[in-house]
Amino acid sequence: MRNQIIEAMTRDLVDCTFETFADHYLSKPNEGLVDTVLAALDTVGVLEKRPTCDVSRTSPSSGKFAQHSFATGLKQTTAHGLFADTAEKIMDTLVLETKSKVCEDRILSPSDELHKNRLFSRSDRRLASAVSKSDYRVDACLLGNSYDARIRDSKLGCHQILVPFHFDRNTEENNVVQIREELLLTANLIMNGDARRTFLYGVTTESDRVSVWYFSHNHSVKADSFSFVERPGRLIHLLISLFSANDEALGLDPNIVLYPKASSGNPSYIYRFSNGSVDGHRFFKTTGAIGDHTGSLRVSGHMSRVWKAIEIANFDGEPLTGNGRKAEGVVIKDVWIDATAETEKEIQDKIFKSINEFVEGPEPWRDHPCLAEFTPSQFSDLESLVANEHYQARFLRIRDHYHGPATRPVAKNSRSHDDSEDSEDSEDSGDSGDSGDSDDSDDSDESDDSETREALTSPQRSSGSRSTKPSRSALDEENERIQARFLPKKRCFFMFDEFCTRVSHLPTFGDAVDILRQASQILLLMFCSGWVHRDISTGNVLALKEEGVGWILKLADLEYAEEFPSTNQKGRGNWKIGTPYFMASELQTGERIVNGSNDTWQDFSRNVRSKRAPQKQVVVHNLQHDLESLWWIGFYLGLVKLDHQASLQWCRDNRIFDDKIERAVNSPRHSLIMGAGIPENLDKFFHPDLNDFMDLWAKLMSGIKTEYQARPVDKVTDKSTYAGIVSGFARALDALQGFRDDWGPIPLKEPAVESKKRGRGEPNDTVTIVAPRADQPEYSDAGPSVKRLRVVASTVPLEDKKG
Repeated sequence: MRNQIIEAMTRDLVDCTFETFADHYLSKPNEGLVDTVLAALDTVGVLEKRPTCDVSRTSPSSGKFAQHSFATGLKQTTAHGLFADTAEKIMDTLVLETKSKVCEDRILSPSDELHKNRLFSRSDRRLASAVSKSDYRVDACLLGNSYDARIRDSKLGCHQILVPFHFDRNTEENNVVQIREELLLTANLIMNGDARRTFLYGVTTESDRVSVWYFSHNHSVKADSFSFVERPGRLIHLLISLFSANDEALGLDPNIVLYPKASSGNPSYIYRFSNGSVDGHRFFKTTGAIGDHTGSLRVSGHMSRVWKAIEIANFDGEPLTGNGRKAEGVVIKDVWIDATAETEKEIQDKIFKSINEFVEGPEPWRDHPCLAEFTPSQFSDLESLVANEHYQARFLRIRDHYHGPATRPVAKNSRSHDDSEDSEDSEDSGDSGDSGDSDDSDDSDESDDSETREALTSPQRSSGSRSTKPSRSALDEENERIQARFLPKKRCFFMFDEFCTRVSHLPTFGDAVDILRQASQILLLMFCSGWVHRDISTGNVLALKEEGVGWILKLADLEYAEEFPSTNQKGRGNWKIGTPYFMASELQTGERIVNGSNDTWQDFSRNVRSKRAPQKQVVVHNLQHDLESLWWIGFYLGLVKLDHQASLQWCRDNRIFDDKIERAVNSPRHSLIMGAGIPENLDKFFHPDLNDFMDLWAKLMSGIKTEYQARPVDKVTDKSTYAGIVSGFARALDALQGFRDDWGPIPLKEPAVESKKRGRGEPNDTVTIVAPRADQPEYSDAGPSVKRLRVVASTVPLEDKKG
């Protein structure tokens, strides 16, 4: 798992010069504060004025740094000791400055007492996480206000560290790589383990060289290393920026706080929802996580956090009082999305508006071409849904919401990360964006960072070679690609007031099929109104039991729903959205199911397929893909969730339900839909009371394939071409009711282990699928969604849970 995290984190990494980093990513220290620190360091003998310094060669703001160097005596100490001593002296100065209120023009609010209980700790500390058994460490760190000095000998919680530091105490090549990998692992643990985090700074040293890092939910950055012995100004600028910043400037979301504030163990969180008004705040304290929030291998691909919570009065955790208000259980969803994307609440509102317009439009809704083959009895269900907007009760309604500002974009003049070409400050002159805080002109550094270069040199390059710097036009083109790849994101909070159960966790198979039937009706209503869901899985087909009614559908996760036909041309190419377990075969392979001879469809070798005449493949996510996902859920429930070993083993042997996209069209999974269909001898593997159900389910699958083949390439967006699958799907579900007494009462297997899927099922209630020789379990029955990029280890699709 360690190597997987490092590999995934590195993929989100870009490089830039220190000047670019200081200008774009670091908070700006107050000018008076800089002067105060410089004077204090001069007084205590850390710095000394240089005997010769041509100030005319320095920029106005960098001159103060260029006139100083480390005291001669201090240069005889180790680089590690010099760094740590300087950091502690700067922290001491800042604490004294705060107490004496020397800096009267600071931006901080009076309630935010800078450096209160804050500490730069230089001791080797292990990190603790309530959800991770990894034994990570930090050599030093900037500690937050939740730190308790009495627990110096215990592990530090990941929520207690504001900035981690990793030191390399020697110049061995392997240590350079190792120290950077340790920071990547630490950053992953902190960002995943602390819900308050919007971004994180980190610092590594390699002998006398320093690198500063930035990790966020859309990209990560490493600044070029510099020698702090030769350029103390840069080190002082960096440390003042980090040590003088308030919590928000160090990456903590001001709308989330720890509860209790001095937590040293596994804390709860208080979320603040704001509608923009002065007193329009609502506060919710988490009471437990729903699913595992820490399974992401990369920071930018972090899955949603979903919490059980209760409403409270304020950030102090006081209970609600007055006006008959009481704390009731709710669900809080915390998710990062593209900054320009619509929020799930906005999409839900647009879907409701579209359905209302469809029902109340000038043309009778029953005459919609997609409903052309519906029978009168099939219309009755739709009529009950549209009456008085009853359809809204079939969605998991968002009751309150909030979204924050966009994350920082990638800095201009950034470069793709390449460890084999780790830049150094002697090359910084190539960057035209001077932050004004460097001391380049007077502190030339001729060292070539050879240890770092040789340790991280790729096999294709000799260890002593220098890469040729690309031209400015090439850098501009590269930067445009980087900017397009790492788009800014924004954070969204959503509040739901209903606790639901996954369709796969319902008591009986009959209960689950009833919910699938309701889901097909809602998906049809959405489609007629101009929408497709695009992420149908057991994690968002939920159910709520109503007294006197039974289980009713609560369709969730609309964040990737899209208008059909799409008005977003870019979005039309983004069809590979969904959860692999239940994702339609066309979407996984990227190839349409087209008509062909029987021989072609029975022989799925690549050779046969390659001989086929070239045909433009146009995959557009449509209603049939969503309905096929329902079919896969039903197939999954019947083979995996009935506690029947034979069918479970068959799925495992054929990798029918896997946690990654299967692109090979000749795979056993895709052959069920795209090829020969369900094997004739499969009935011997089914639960004995499910054979008749699966016979009809197989006929429905055959019809799904037939409808794919019958739809012309240029008619994919013609809604009238979906009338056959719509009617056929409804007829199949109606026919199943004729022998419901056979399959309906079969109990679903009791969930055993908490799911990692970002759904809203009950905690501790799902089967875990484990990768062989992996360090941690893979996703549960819901499968991992691929709409957030994720590195996946080799896995088996299912694991038999015995005992």
